[in-house]
Amino acid sequence: MLQESAIGELRAPVSVPEWIPLPSRKRNNAYSRRLRTIIMELIQKRCESGESQGDLLDMLLVARDEKSGHGMTDEPICDEVIMIFLAGYDTTSLALSWTFFNLIHNPTVEAKLHYELDTVLDRRQPTLEDLRNLPYTEMVFKETSRHQPSAYFQTRYVYSDVKLGDMLVPKGSTVMFSSYATHHRDDLWDEPFVYRPERFADNAEADWHPFKYFPFSHGPHVCIGKRFAMMEGVLVLATIARQATIRLADPNYVVKPVPRITFQMSDFPITVIPRR
Repeated sequence: MLQESAIGELRAPVSVPEWIPLPSRKRNNAYSRRLRTIIMELIQKRCESGESQGDLLDMLLVARDEKSGHGMTDEPICDEVIMIFLAGYDTTSLALSWTFFNLIHNPTVEAKLHYELDTVLDRRQPTLEDLRNLPYTEMVFKETSRHQPSAYFQTRYVYSDVKLGDMLVPKGSTVMFSSYATHHRDDLWDEPFVYRPERFADNAEADWHPFKYFPFSHGPHVCIGKRFAMMEGVLVLATIARQATIRLADPNYVVKPVPRITFQMSDFPITVIPRR
């Protein structure tokens, strides 16, 4: 008999029916209800106050369908907020954590990054206008997204029979594909397990096959927040790395990957050292 640890999140070799009351499923359902309650309370308070905060919630509240002129009810607004929170917060924070992990273990890359930030920014905070002048910072973030993609696998439902090479994938199947696996294929990448931001120099990816590098998936279902995530990631990386050097609190501590819904890591105990 399978143990729960073997059929927990993304470890299941078979589909587990929703009616089976696994302890992990009961906990997740409780967390989900609590999160929805918190967000619904925020929506109601905003509607009652009538105050505009100029944020995403305001945009969702005032959005109107072009044809009907109707706005969204609270439930779909809540769905949108949860999706943006989970997809935009967890993935970007993981990408940044893995970036600093990689910088710790690649001092030459870190030195090049610091040189660019010191040259372009000196002592000031980065702005949107600085992005064009921070190519190496962007290359570092892109290489992390190749090396440890936050969304390391995706799934697609097959609506009609399709042939992939010599294999027939029948209608009704669910296909899983992995950006992590593709990003580490030695027939696509030179030394794929080496962290090397220079792979992305001079907009090299413009000439690549579209499925060689796809940390945000690809095709009709590409992540809608792709551009924002890249902009946010580079700016936050520049903001932190300009001011501080990150080191492991214990140099002998081994940080391990923890592949779940996203490509997480074990504990990452760090020491923050001000640069100047």
